[in-house]
Amino acid sequence: MIQKIRLTNIRCFSDQSYDFSPGVNLIVGRNGSGKTTVLEAASLFSYGKFCSVERDSFAIKTGTDVGRVEIEAIVKGQKKELEASITSGEKILKINRKRVPNSKAVGFLKTVFFNPETIDLVSGPPQVRRRELDLTVAQIDHRYVLKLLEFRRVLRQRNNLLRQIATRKSGEEELGFWDKEFCILALQIN
Repeated sequence: MIQKIRLTNIRCFSDQSYDFSPGVNLIVGRNGSGKTTVLEAASLFSYGKFCSVERDSFAIKTGTDVGRVEIEAIVKGQKKELEASITSGEKILKINRKRVPNSKAVGFLKTVFFNPETIDLVSGPPQVRRRELDLTVAQIDHRYVLKLLEFRRVLRQRNNLLRQIATRKSGEEELGFWDKEFCILALQIN
């Protein structure tokens, strides 16, 4: 359960803290006041990223170089301090002051984040549904996160090879290895 969130140089916030009570909390405000930003910050250690921007660095307040999210939470009965420092070049995530890779942050807090863009889950293309499903499963199964990252790496390699084959910079004989890796990982994350 999240007890406190502090946002420093994140979107419209220069330095703002929110305390949460046990149970249901309502976040109320005018359009553009930062309600979604608070919710996205709360889910940063669920999804490993801000959900409504292409890159986390886009969440940094205009005119500043570093954005920071600090969260105090109770996880499995223990108090945890979560920190995210974001610059244009990197994101540093910490749990109890110890740096962790993004894959360890995914699913550390369990949340379901529904925003206006999520309406595409119903009416949008299949890749949107798959992305949402991946994000949800990743919160529950850390091994899934690692397999998903490996699958995406193999898919990039395979796609790069296909482009090289199309321009005759590589031969088709190399494709068999990547096809096999792709199929193995696709079955594991399906």
